[in-house]
Parts: sequence; C-alpha cells; structure tokens
Amino acid sequence: MSTPFLLAFAFGVINALLEEERIVLTPGSAPEDAAKDAAAFLATRQGHSMISSMSMGLIKSAHVDELFADIDEIREIVNTMGAS
Repeated sequence: MSTPFLLAFAFGVINALLEEERIVLTPGSAPEDAAKDAAAFLATRQGHSMISSMSMGLIKSAHVDELFADIDEIREIVNTMGAS
C-alpha cells in the first residue's frame, strides 16, 4: 500500500520530468495517475533503491507513454528536489 510520502515523492519526480520534457503521459492521463502507479510500485520495494523502484514504476505504468530519463538522470532530479 502506498503512503502519502511515496505519492508526494512520485508526484514531485513526475512533475520535474514533465518540466524537462523527459516523460510523455498517455493521452487522457494526468500526472496524478502516473504518480499513483509509481507510488504503488515504490511501496512494493522491488527495486534496489527508491530511484530504481521509481524508474521501474514509471516504465510499468499504463499512464506513461515514454520515459526519456535513465536511473542516473532520475537520481539527479531527486537530488535537486527541495533545493532552492
């Protein structure tokens, strides 16, 4: 089961990916839809880290059409989240 933290984390990553044009959502999908899928996958802890789980969750999401960021690029986004 996903938590509010995981949902907020996934939503933040997806919004950053959208701003950088590194993700394309399927027609009719909202960032919240993809975030729910990614957060649910994050909750299963199937990856070796939160970053790899996030990447796998996005790849497996029916709401994500294309992902143009690898694990290192997603890690960089995460590292800059909240920094201002």
